Amino acid sequence: TDLVIGSDGRVWISYYDIGLKYLRYAMKDPSTGEWTAALADSGGGSSPDSGLFSSIALNSNEEPVISHYDNVKGSLRVAHWNGSGFSGTVVDEGEDLLDTDGSVIANASVGMFSSIAVDGDIEYIAYYDSAHGDLLLAHGGPAEYTLEKIDTEGDVGQWPDIVAIDGQIHISYH
Repeated sequence: TDLVIGSDGRVWISYYDIGLKYLRYAMKDPSTGEWTAALADSGGGSSPDSGLFSSIALNSNEEPVISHYDNVKGSLRVAHWNGSGFSGTVVDEGEDLLDTDGSVIANASVGMFSSIAVDGDIEYIAYYDSAHGDLLLAHGGPAEYTLEKIDTEGDVGQWPDIVAIDGQIHISYH
């Protein structure tokens, strides 16, 4: 789970529903004090399991953006608030880890332990590539993200935390 509080006192929480296997959100309206909870992203498909390791931030319009891991597809997803609900998309599908003969050693699995920060209109998502053991960074916005490898020495990148201030990115990780 993760939470963020807007300047108006609105509380947003992102969490994984273990029973439904979906990303869900809860929002507390500051004017009424009432909570609303609903589906934020299912990941799609016939057997979804999306929403693990969620991280939430507010964009420049104070709308929530949630990064999370799709366990079935092994991918990083992000869900954006559209005014009445969330819309989810894939940010990174990853790549299989291949042996020298081209056989698959490990299936693609990126997006675990994501951490999101928004600076201006740019979203920054630090996350772990478990197939390759790397720390990755996605930056951009709903229409397009740029993907970068940040640290690839050994098995690194689990449990990142990211802060972005005035275009300066700071990431801590295991």
